[in-house]
Amino acid sequence: MKLHGLILAAAIAAVPGVLSAQAPVRVAPDEAMQCAVWASALSEVVEDPASKTALLYALSYFVGHYEGATGKSISEGHDEALVTAVGRNVDGFSGMCQAHMGAYGPRMVEWGSKLNELGERLSAEEAATGADNVTAAK
Repeated sequence: MKLHGLILAAAIAAVPGVLSAQAPVRVAPDEAMQCAVWASALSEVVEDPASKTALLYALSYFVGHYEGATGKSISEGHDEALVTAVGRNVDGFSGMCQAHMGAYGPRMVEWGSKLNELGERLSAEEAATGADNVTAAK
């Protein structure tokens, strides 16, 4: 149950500052597309492996958000004007995109805690029963 740690680290590494608990934020599809372009562009220029990984997770988050909100693939919904605006001013989109990722980080912290609790409970149940649930599931 430690997979969330990698996801969390990626989200946190992409966002400077202190994380605080926030309600989920709705990202407008246009903003999701632009932030996907932002993350993609920055991932090509950063040299730090952790930052690059974080930006690739951010890219996936924004693409998923766009596709979930619109019901179409990001390539199908490609809007050249939106993409060009980011390409001309990548730094100008950092505030908006980092704010969206900043809201994402605390949600991953909360979910990661729930996953850890579940994993610990399942491990304790497995140890108590002596059952191998992984083998039983096959």
